[in-house]
Amino acid sequence: MDPLDGTASWSDFARSAPGLAAVVRARLESAEHHVLATLRADGSPRVNGTNVLWDGDDLMVGCMPGTRRAADLGRDPRCALHTAPDLPTLPEGDARLECVAVQCSADDAAAVLARTGGDGSGQDDGAPEGDLFALRLRSVSTVKVVDEHLELQVWTPTTGLRHVERS
Repeated sequence: MDPLDGTASWSDFARSAPGLAAVVRARLESAEHHVLATLRADGSPRVNGTNVLWDGDDLMVGCMPGTRRAADLGRDPRCALHTAPDLPTLPEGDARLECVAVQCSADDAAAVLARTGGDGSGQDDGAPEGDLFALRLRSVSTVKVVDEHLELQVWTPTTGLRHVERS
């Protein structure tokens, strides 16, 4: 089975659910660091801080050379990205993205980094090193507290946008 089956690019997501995409992108851009979950070789989760990088409308993450998360993504590209829980209140909610990471070739990574002026790892001090991954989306969701209940917006490439309330 192709791991990219049932995924979409950020551009596809933004065309399908522009309001949610704007909220999630703003949330991703509001903080430098977010949380990336990958899968270890034994299947257990690994959680790391990460930076995101935008190449046009493509959402990407970078890994410094030799990191375990790069090895995790190379072995099993499934991952999850959670926006930084950095504020005492999150008026627009927090955002979660279930993704498949697609590793860029060294030449493609160098071109992206030349266009964006960053390396996606938070280390902007010279020639790009490490690995760069484009994130393909399996689902995107936000959750926020409104009065006495939770309001969720959930988007997937197959079901589109759904609104859910939980008390």
